[in-house]
Amino acid sequence: MPDTLPMTAFILIGASTLLLTLGVVPVMRRVALQTGTVDKPSARKIHASPVPLLGGAAIYVSFILALVFFGDRDYINEVVGIFVGATLMSFMGLVDDRWGLSSYVKLFGQLVAAGVLIYSGVRVQIFGAWLDVVLTLVWVVGITNAL
Repeated sequence: MPDTLPMTAFILIGASTLLLTLGVVPVMRRVALQTGTVDKPSARKIHASPVPLLGGAAIYVSFILALVFFGDRDYINEVVGIFVGATLMSFMGLVDDRWGLSSYVKLFGQLVAAGVLIYSGVRVQIFGAWLDVVLTLVWVVGITNAL
């Protein structure tokens, strides 16, 4: 068995997630508006009217569906690690959207999710064991906070 997931699986999962997200976002937008799950304007916000939340939930649902349909079963440890990490991040995002979390709690959750990925075998493989672990942690937390 090869050490890395086939590129076709990445392409199928990524493209499917994109297409599904385009369909799920309008539904989640309606749900957010109906349930009042919105980000209200304030002095620290740049928007002047309420903005529907739950966009992350739309991406999560789309990603999990794509992972189930196109995830390679030969890499079940990695697929489960991605699923658990994505679930943790999405749950944390929902809680943050609804009630707010401190930056320390969010950082801790991101590090735990990255740790789940690393433990399941999903990591950057460039330099060597320890540097790859550090790089994976920095990459996951960095990408998460860039969004």
